[in-house]
Amino acid sequence: MKKKSVLITGGTGFVGKHIALKFIDEGYEPILYDVAATEMELLEQTKGKWRFVTGGVEDWVKVLNTVRENGVEGIVHCALPALPGSGETTKSNFDGCDNLLNACRLEKAKFVYVSSNAAYGHRPDDNPLLETDRAPIFEGAQAALYEYGAMKHICESLTAMYHAVHGVDSVSVRFGWVYGPGTRRCWYPQWFLANAVAGIPAKLDEGGDHKADYTYVKDAAQGVYLAFTVRPLKHRLFNITSGKKVSALEVVETVRKVVPGADVKIGPGLMKKGLGNPAVHPVQAGPMLVTRAVEDLGYTTTSLEQGLRETAAWFRTLARIPVAPDPN
Repeated sequence: MKKKSVLITGGTGFVGKHIALKFIDEGYEPILYDVAATEMELLEQTKGKWRFVTGGVEDWVKVLNTVRENGVEGIVHCALPALPGSGETTKSNFDGCDNLLNACRLEKAKFVYVSSNAAYGHRPDDNPLLETDRAPIFEGAQAALYEYGAMKHICESLTAMYHAVHGVDSVSVRFGWVYGPGTRRCWYPQWFLANAVAGIPAKLDEGGDHKADYTYVKDAAQGVYLAFTVRPLKHRLFNITSGKKVSALEVVETVRKVVPGADVKIGPGLMKKGLGNPAVHPVQAGPMLVTRAVEDLGYTTTSLEQGLRETAAWFRTLARIPVAPDPN
């Protein structure tokens, strides 16, 4: 009997690979649709259970032909968009998302759009972030800071429209800050953990009071799979993250539990810029509640400590731990 297949855009990226592994565990054959195959070690043990197709989401003909040729049950869209200000933002976001949704419309396939907490924008109040909240609209120079979030919000709306107007079985999921095995990005909390496992002191002068909603990458993959398979659905937009706000100081303390003797420290205050990322991050003081995902999908979460333990174990299998330069 032919295996069920799912097309995953950005399938060779950090999150895409974990989504692929989850679908493989559930008996699917993922089609990894991406512009290039890089850092494929995470999928090495599952060779033969997935296929790679080179392509961009803005290539309508390639998208439709790939869907038809592989007879996919649906698409999970987690390809990273072009960077804000690159001149390609609309093409890789709106146009690409529209191409994928239109292919699903024509082929009667499912669609899951991987969105982000960035869609909530700047939320400095302590109120929980709910799927029913409207994102604030910014004016003037401030708006440029949220181009990424605006595009995520627009694509969520497009995804909802295709369901309401065209009957596409489409869903959006919002992640927080994703961490876990398989990424070379050393932002919070992986910057501290990577240095701790490598035995390198790591200190930041400020940022300890900055709180974030961290999403363990295996939880993200679980949430996507559930959004793809659980039917019927009461809702079409879900927060998929921890549901808890954790300060950078708590992250550092947890890293010390996971790696006893780790020389990691952080000073008080808010994080002004992301590690390895020059962008200024909007403040979101309240947690992204996952009540809807828990009740509707049966979604479960992994504790930060357990997620960091599993990530530390992965770091120890590497010939070289990916430690980012000290940002101080």
